[in-house]
Amino acid sequence: MCQYKGASCRRKDYKRKLCKDHFVKYVRTLLRKTIRALYLGAEKAFGAIDHTGLGYVTQDAFLQSYVAQRVPLTSEEINEYFFLENVYKDGDRSLIYDKFKNLFFPHLTMAGDEPEKKI
Repeated sequence: MCQYKGASCRRKDYKRKLCKDHFVKYVRTLLRKTIRALYLGAEKAFGAIDHTGLGYVTQDAFLQSYVAQRVPLTSEEINEYFFLENVYKDGDRSLIYDKFKNLFFPHLTMAGDEPEKKI
């Protein structure tokens, strides 16, 4: 049984005693919090990860970045999150700025997720 935030969900465990949906939410939240704690904005965060200036971030570049080293997740968990969220699609092996901003800084975009409320 999934044990997200102490409450039990009736779905089957996937990783870290969480179901797939709660695992994705957990990893997304950790990545967003880590990136926002390290960098002042989306432009600075993207620029730090895309240190070569190519205009996109590859999956390997993300996994070797300072963010991936600081977040309390394994590279396998980050890869699994990217797979479940379809971040790096089959033909598209890069993460462009707009997609990066929408994924990790949704409060700065009009089409992004609603920012999570602090309780």
